[in-house]
Amino acid sequence: MVTAPYKIEAKKQVLSVFFSFAIVFFCTLMADTVFAYQSNNSFAPGEVMVKFKPETEANRLLSRALRSTPPNPEILAPIARLLSEKIGMPLQLKQLLSGNWVLWVVDTDKLVNQSVAKLREKDSITDIRLSTCEPKPMTPAMKEIEITFRSGSWEKKALDAKLTEHDGVDFEKLMGELSNALSLPLTGKTNKQSHLILNVDLKELTHTLANRLEGLVEIIDSVQLNYISTIM
Repeated sequence: MVTAPYKIEAKKQVLSVFFSFAIVFFCTLMADTVFAYQSNNSFAPGEVMVKFKPETEANRLLSRALRSTPPNPEILAPIARLLSEKIGMPLQLKQLLSGNWVLWVVDTDKLVNQSVAKLREKDSITDIRLSTCEPKPMTPAMKEIEITFRSGSWEKKALDAKLTEHDGVDFEKLMGELSNALSLPLTGKTNKQSHLILNVDLKELTHTLANRLEGLVEIIDSVQLNYISTIM
């Protein structure tokens, strides 16, 4: 009978090892599940889901909007203006979701117009024109910005070099300066007239939008991208 305590201790050690392996297996399985979910899902560009902190005015207005019959998203118009001002991007309320989540989308027309207004302040720019991009599935329509730089400016020379010599060093510098000036992620190309065709990178903009909203810790409780399943 003196060996019983040792047997009990051995069983405890076996159970401890078993549970350790079980925890490791579960964590690995969950990581694989999350990876598989993200691999088979894509987020809607320009859209984020937000949940407000319970004690905020934003959440109080959300409760009012949800109690209306039918739910009245216009009640959240002051919050749309507040968030837009704080993050430097114009937002529109797209949908009130279950669980007190609110779906916001970037107002691309206002964003482009704001960008054009800032670009017109540059002395080296002589003309700016807008053109409609070819629409993409599940992506907000957004206009391209066609920029003409003054002849002899370093920006015009950078575009000429990119077009004729495929020298991208000054072109990348130009894109970096414009991105910083507009505080937006941009993509660009040059056409045969050595004009710059500028686009806002909506995919990257979505991450920027989410990061800026997450920084509003006094208002925002949670932020999520609007993931959409791509499994057919």
